[in-house]
Amino acid sequence: MMDSYWQGKSLEAIADDKAINSIEFQKNGSAKAFSLSEQIANQIGERIIRGHYQPTERIMEQYLAEEFEISRGPIREALRVLESYGLVKIIPRRGAQVTKLSREEVQDIYEIRASLLGVAAKRISLRQPEETRGECSRMAAEIQQIATNTKDLNLYLNASFALTIWLTEMSGNARLSKLMHTLTLQTRRYTRIGFNSKQDCIQSAEVWGSLLGCIERGEGEMAEERAQALVLASLKRIVEQID
Repeated sequence: MMDSYWQGKSLEAIADDKAINSIEFQKNGSAKAFSLSEQIANQIGERIIRGHYQPTERIMEQYLAEEFEISRGPIREALRVLESYGLVKIIPRRGAQVTKLSREEVQDIYEIRASLLGVAAKRISLRQPEETRGECSRMAAEIQQIATNTKDLNLYLNASFALTIWLTEMSGNARLSKLMHTLTLQTRRYTRIGFNSKQDCIQSAEVWGSLLGCIERGEGEMAEERAQALVLASLKRIVEQID
């Protein structure tokens, strides 16, 4: 049976769920109990992804401790969690600084993501797990509806992120899923600058539709190709925008 987190939920509801956007999202969504430092890391991480903190900006432990009304110990632990995800870098005697990826680093990470998503798509196509039967066509219709109707680009990007997580989880490869999640978190803030209009979302959703159709028909090689094309198209838009 399909994992209870995904079953019966619309893609828009999943995209709007804070659990799917958390740095600690796992297969059972919000079922995992978060420690205090993990809760704080989730909030700071989302601020980084949304651009509240800019690349190279210092994150001041004292200010966060005052904001959350706690000691600086859990703040330091939260920042170490964020460092493990590549969102901040802790510099001795200077504290935490938001990471800034170079054009080359973004290209490297997106190329790895393209390969991993391709592996996941091909694996699902060939395995045809029961959990994906009928779901691919539903997800394809929903992602295209979101792209066409929403006025909030963030909702589309969250939906695309949710689909990425769903696909990698359905592949049945836990290591692949965890690695893809970490890489995606590192680059989500860059993904946002590559989507500047509804037309960008519509074009992306069309590729998603083609990819999901290939999976449902069991076309493994074509699904792998479409998955890689989806990620690399996003990379192309991003490198045109960053220094």
